Amino acid sequence: MLTYDVWGIRRSGNHAIIGWLLNHVGTPFIHFNDIQDPWNPLTPGGVKVAGVPAWQYKRGLLRKARQFFRSRHEATFAGSDPSVDYERLATLSGLACRVFSYEDKLVTSSSEALGAAMPGETRKSVLLLRDPFNLFASLLKAGYFSRPLDELPGIYARHAEEFMRQHETDIIGVNYNEWFQDADYRVSTARKLGFDTDGTPYDDVPPNGGGSSFSGRARRGQASKMNVLHRWRHFAEHAEFARLVSEPRVREAAEALFPELADEVYRTLRPAASGSTRSSGSAASASASFASTSMRNHNACRKL
Repeated sequence: MLTYDVWGIRRSGNHAIIGWLLNHVGTPFIHFNDIQDPWNPLTPGGVKVAGVPAWQYKRGLLRKARQFFRSRHEATFAGSDPSVDYERLATLSGLACRVFSYEDKLVTSSSEALGAAMPGETRKSVLLLRDPFNLFASLLKAGYFSRPLDELPGIYARHAEEFMRQHETDIIGVNYNEWFQDADYRVSTARKLGFDTDGTPYDDVPPNGGGSSFSGRARRGQASKMNVLHRWRHFAEHAEFARLVSEPRVREAAEALFPELADEVYRTLRPAASGSTRSSGSAASASASFASTSMRNHNACRKL
């Protein structure tokens, strides 16, 4: 059995990469999504199951009996469904794959934290990283980040640090930008993750969080044609965007990991930055507006 602990800031291509992985590894699988407590994988925001009869994880004999003769072996449900035995589901034998995904959390890679271990499993910690410019633009467009917006640069910088030192740890780093545009990168990444692929792009748009921040699910079947590497242009004159991407730790990471894009973005932002100053009051106002939108979008972004 393959078990993946997947870390990444939301809107980093999390569900596209997980969907691509699951398509290749196959069923039966379980995906515990948006885990709330990084020390306890049995605290998902939502769950997706495929190839597993519901009677195997439903609580109570009556529920099990109702599900026994049903042929539907795929389901998605909330992480707080009282009819589901999450511990049993997470430790079912015979699974091809388990995915535990953590969004907007600092990476925890110790065996004590990961929990839900299974005999004979092959377990991999995966860190997804997207360039900060398109990531922050997508987050601002979606209007939802699970923490105060001012914490975003710090979390991004920590993820970037983990990504850059992956060769010293057991973490497999996946660069979303390269995964999206480079077939050879998809092939080499798949091998690290324990499966083979011919490099064909993943063209589905998963429903999680409403799909793309910019086009929803309108490009289903054509996801590889989406303009995901130029989302930042929509926010090039947005003061809050400029403030976030200009944070020194973010800039250092961007220039190290995405140098050509960083050069283009910071050259574009410089005239706007020199032509206007941003008061702390206006920054606070923008953050408050984002927080208000975040609350409205919270439930949609946690759904599977």
